[in-house]
Amino acid sequence: MITEGRNVKIGPFKKIRNAIMLFAAKLQKQFFFEKTATFTITKLNEAFVKTAVESYGLKEGMNRIYRAGEELGHEFMVELAAHMVSDLKASPTYAKAAWNTFSGHSPSHLEFKEIEIDGHQCYIVTFRDDDCPWCRNISFETHFCAFPAGAYNGATATWAIITGTPLKFIVRETKCKAVGDEYCEFVYLIVPENMPIEVIKNAYPKWFEIIEEGYYEY
Repeated sequence: MITEGRNVKIGPFKKIRNAIMLFAAKLQKQFFFEKTATFTITKLNEAFVKTAVESYGLKEGMNRIYRAGEELGHEFMVELAAHMVSDLKASPTYAKAAWNTFSGHSPSHLEFKEIEIDGHQCYIVTFRDDDCPWCRNISFETHFCAFPAGAYNGATATWAIITGTPLKFIVRETKCKAVGDEYCEFVYLIVPENMPIEVIKNAYPKWFEIIEEGYYEY
């Protein structure tokens, strides 16, 4: 014989305890997922970079990786086309959101500045990651995080084209933990559409010593 069930009363303190237990379980799952995701990023990027460099040499290998990143960034922004805004001041938000999405956490530091290069009004977004998953525990002879830098290059250029904003972009990793820096640093330079690439090369020659890519076009 089965009697009709009735609700079990749970006191307020036990409800709070149960809520904390549930939150802890979700937090543990989230933490475990993030650890797994970032570990995967590190290992995949390490295999990707080292295979490319072994196959094509340092310079050509890193440029191939950067170009692969550009294609990913382009495709990602095309998928988001319906949700884009053309406001240039959204750039830091896009930069932070993208790093959260693909690297598993927020940048350690981000700044957005207006600068002038040879009479051209430009903007520069700089962000850092003290614990970058793309090169965690890796030592290398040059900046290792070419793939995410390329992804930003392709994504930002695609944003400008889709929104009809008369701007061009150059993105580079300028510091990298893999070469002994304290953090990985990425910059993306926002310049007028008619600004020759040679102006940027003259202003930032180190940006082109390994990665030769300029404005992304498709």
